[in-house]
Amino acid sequence: MPAALSICLLAALSANHSALVTPSSSDYNSSLAIYNLNLPIYPAAVTYPSSTEEVAAIVKCAAEGNYKVQAKSGGHSYGNYGWGGESGEIVINLANLDGYSYDDSTGYATVGAGSRLGPVTTALYNSGKRAIAHGSCPDVGIGGHATIGGVGPTSRQWGATIDHVVSATVVLANGRIATVSETENPDLFWALKGAGFSYFVVTEFVFKTEAAPVGGVSYTYAFQGLNASAQSQVFKDFQTFISNPDLSWELYIMMVGLPEVLEITGAFFGSLDDFNALGLEQSFSIPPAANVTVIPNWLDMVAIWATESETAEEPAYFYAKSLDILPDALLSNDTIDSMFEYLTTTPDDALTYELEVQLVSGAMAEIASNATAFPHRDVLYWIFAYASTNGTVSETTIDFLDGFNNVIYDAFPNETFYAYAGYVDPLLTNGPELYWADNLPRLEEIKKEWDPRDVFHNPQTVPVGEGSSGEC
Repeated sequence: MPAALSICLLAALSANHSALVTPSSSDYNSSLAIYNLNLPIYPAAVTYPSSTEEVAAIVKCAAEGNYKVQAKSGGHSYGNYGWGGESGEIVINLANLDGYSYDDSTGYATVGAGSRLGPVTTALYNSGKRAIAHGSCPDVGIGGHATIGGVGPTSRQWGATIDHVVSATVVLANGRIATVSETENPDLFWALKGAGFSYFVVTEFVFKTEAAPVGGVSYTYAFQGLNASAQSQVFKDFQTFISNPDLSWELYIMMVGLPEVLEITGAFFGSLDDFNALGLEQSFSIPPAANVTVIPNWLDMVAIWATESETAEEPAYFYAKSLDILPDALLSNDTIDSMFEYLTTTPDDALTYELEVQLVSGAMAEIASNATAFPHRDVLYWIFAYASTNGTVSETTIDFLDGFNNVIYDAFPNETFYAYAGYVDPLLTNGPELYWADNLPRLEEIKKEWDPRDVFHNPQTVPVGEGSSGEC
């Protein structure tokens, strides 16, 4: 690292030597807690600011030295984008920006962007039993979650995490500190809700909150030892059940598929009688092994999801993909048969594959696709495909997941399938087009205005619109 940059960053960090890690630091390698081990990243520097002002000074140093910047909150990006997604960037680790406060008069919570979902959930519950929509992994950082989407168990009732953001404190590409909201910098506020990492570093969010569910029902229906044909039938029954437009928004449901095992699992935020009235168990042609439990309160429900997600939070060698299924483009029986027949061809070097099929819709679909940068409001369910290996992911494993998606693509030759930026696929050559769909042109224009030099960058950030010139 050039001496001038090191001096600038150290000054930005109030001369706190422990808050700056560079390749010459003895703890450099040990500090790189990369999530996707298949994508090693070596930043030019990792900084640990303790205030918004220090973040602003770091951004100024980077911009003046022509370095790219990305902020790391939880670090669970599948492309390691919190570390820049490629070597040589300056990383702003937000771990010290984890403050929390709650205003009982407004129902708003102020949350530091370095906070993790687990502590935020507990703090909200302790603030008068409040909650926001978010995913199920407690170690995920709120900074990425609340700027990409944040789809989770309560999204069918409340929307995504981004839909709870009222305002945010951000640092812009020129180092200026600003507030974004519906009335202050509204174009940036629109961009925050789905693509914020392309425009600024968020240091603090203000969220509107919801009354936490009193409790509910946790359930798992397991199907084991099934051949491809039987698994296919379970999926057909599952798709039929979740495609009911009158299905209760209180139901969180997903299908998890592993070799020879399928599970239909989730939660219902209501009474056991109302859950039973849905007829979920009776909707399957093949009787499952049922495990249905009444959960007394919200934190106990969240704890179940945290336990189930422990493996998913561990660093690993893996590759993953996503695609969306719309209500008017459901998979045909023939396509579902082909999917499960294809899954019998799992390559030997893949330790495991996993499918997650998650129903969304509900409150998510009540928001227009252009109301926020996140465009995927009309999706009925997402299919997430994941494969992990015992070392560097081979082309064979990558081809296997690509081939799975191709089964669906081939069945809809005239359909464009989009991808979720929260389940990033770093090998996509057209990632921005698939992540932001028809909202991309507006996002490019905002990028051109506010970050024309592309200071905030990873391999799949919003590109700068054509004709860019000057400074923001």
